[in-house]
Amino acid sequence: MPHPVSIFPDQFRLHGRTALITGSGRGLGWEIAQALAQAGARVLLHGRSAERLAPRLATLRGAGFAADAIAFDMADRPAMRAAVESTGPIDILVHNVGERDRRPFAEIEPEDFARLVDVDLIAAHALVKLVAPGMIQRGWGRLILVTSIVADLATPGASSYTAAKGGLSALARALASELGATGVTSNALSPGFFATMGIPLLAGRDVSAQDRETSPRIAVINEALARLIAGSGPAAVGRPFLFEAPDKPVEVVGLVGDARFASLRDRTPPTMYLPFRQYRQHRMSFAARVSGEPTALTESVRQAVAGVDGNVPLFGVRTQVEQIDVAVRQERVFAWLASGFGVLALTSPERM
Repeated sequence: MPHPVSIFPDQFRLHGRTALITGSGRGLGWEIAQALAQAGARVLLHGRSAERLAPRLATLRGAGFAADAIAFDMADRPAMRAAVESTGPIDILVHNVGERDRRPFAEIEPEDFARLVDVDLIAAHALVKLVAPGMIQRGWGRLILVTSIVADLATPGASSYTAAKGGLSALARALASELGATGVTSNALSPGFFATMGIPLLAGRDVSAQDRETSPRIAVINEALARLIAGSGPAAVGRPFLFEAPDKPVEVVGLVGDARFASLRDRTPPTMYLPFRQYRQHRMSFAARVSGEPTALTESVRQAVAGVDGNVPLFGVRTQVEQIDVAVRQERVFAWLASGFGVLALTSPERM
């Protein structure tokens, strides 16, 4: 079977690279593995069970992609070393696997706390130590550590997970400062539209990779819409409501805070956030948070979109600062006028 055509523009193609994605048998890890395969990389799927990885491996190979699978438990360091050393050089590491203990702090014994930190954080250090020397020797490597927004915004019932993910984010920064000069980059990836936009998740869950075309239709709503549906916020989570198709109810799975997007003057309207895979729209808005100058990425994003579909235009590109400037322009004009009249009133000679 001929190699499939990549949908990615040249600067995103990864032909000749090998990418290991931990925890890639399902969920976000599987989505990342598919994307890297489409970009041309040889993909190494990872999980604890080779049998469970077999269908995913067959899917990639059946589509003409280069893929293999390795199985080991993150807590088993000898098995990790043996598996990694058997694969050949690894150019890209996406460390996605992680466990979570949702018990309250007082119910977690020190041994359980240490075990989760070992799996979610120390195992990442061990894995990086195995792949980084080859990257440094070749002068090129990419380390991507998937963290969580709880690394910065803690939530109840996640003390060990928060500690581990916070350490993982710090490890990514430390690796970036230490390895950057060698051609090896290190980044922490914290998924989530609401976290990127600074919108608090008040109840329920966020949209996830499991919300696909064939799964039950879901929505995340804001407080204004929740008040209309249920009279109060959290009570709306879990409730079905009708949207577009009367025979296909939509379940509310999450509640987020109200946020103003178009105007700072008007009251926040009832708003729902929908998974793109379930509701194909003619127009989309993307939000990206980057370090450094954001406009430097505009052309790369434009080419990436064109690589997916050349008929889709990219327009209305603005930084958050520019977006805020537009939103408060009228208020600023009024403020300047008021200030100007105030100065005139103070400096004009007093008339009798």
